[in-house]
Amino acid sequence: MDRTATRQYYQDNVAARRIALLIVAIGSFLVPLALAASVVAIPSIAADLNASAVLVSGIPTVYVLGQIVTLIPAGRLADRYGRKRVFILGSTLFMLSTVLSGLTGSIETLLFYRLLQGIASGMIFSTALAIISSVFRGNNSGMALGITVAMIYLGMVCGPLLGGWLTEHYGWRTVFFFQAPFAALTILLTLVALKGEWSKDDPTQVDWVGTFLFGLWSTGLFLGIAQLSDPSAWLIFLATLLCFILFIYQQRNTATPLVKIKVIRANRLFSSSILAAFCLCCPRCYQASLVRLKRYCSTDCFRVLPPA
Repeated sequence: MDRTATRQYYQDNVAARRIALLIVAIGSFLVPLALAASVVAIPSIAADLNASAVLVSGIPTVYVLGQIVTLIPAGRLADRYGRKRVFILGSTLFMLSTVLSGLTGSIETLLFYRLLQGIASGMIFSTALAIISSVFRGNNSGMALGITVAMIYLGMVCGPLLGGWLTEHYGWRTVFFFQAPFAALTILLTLVALKGEWSKDDPTQVDWVGTFLFGLWSTGLFLGIAQLSDPSAWLIFLATLLCFILFIYQQRNTATPLVKIKVIRANRLFSSSILAAFCLCCPRCYQASLVRLKRYCSTDCFRVLPPA
């Protein structure tokens, strides 16, 4: 189907919209579940694979790193080559890396497979909400997006519970194995029931230089934090800062940037919202960022805030 036929198909077919929502909901549930469930299994993994505390601490870290590095480029690739295509590719890579993580016999290979799993989760997450926005139009889009976000938080909540129960009764490898059937179900439903494809009419080129710089400074930041007790960490932080400055400079001077710096600076409401999300780890910083956000918000959604 072409774009017009795809849009009309989902507009007229309620069952097709619900199936699309089910597919995206399963994928959105798996992404945080894979992170939260594995954290509980870390002590058992360390004992079984005879791994040091430094190495096992990388099990959630490399997953998050792979997701961060992939998130923006995968979204650009989805706009260019098709969101459904990238979603299927991410789900397939997620299933394979999950199974390999459960079969591994060393901590080094486990970290590599977790990195692949994080890359796959970035591909899933970057296309899931975009597919929902394309399928659901009008008043139903808010409901569908709300259900998708709820599934993300449900995965975060269920992860420790399921991970702890599986690790205690069946071993840490089942923490990875039990995710594979859900990923396989997502792939099957996408291939059989998710009709059509979505991509932009005039997609821009992928900024591979910006992608490389973004991945470089993100990786450097994670490595520096992981080796904070080592004096060499400050050298890593210095190199990371240099890569970040190069990234900002390159994004401001390229025709097809990954991140439109000028747009973020011009939209104070959007930039303040990003600041509020970034400061979630510190209550005082979060409160201060919300107070700043209230200055630019024209609605009464921040009326509950105390006066600055």
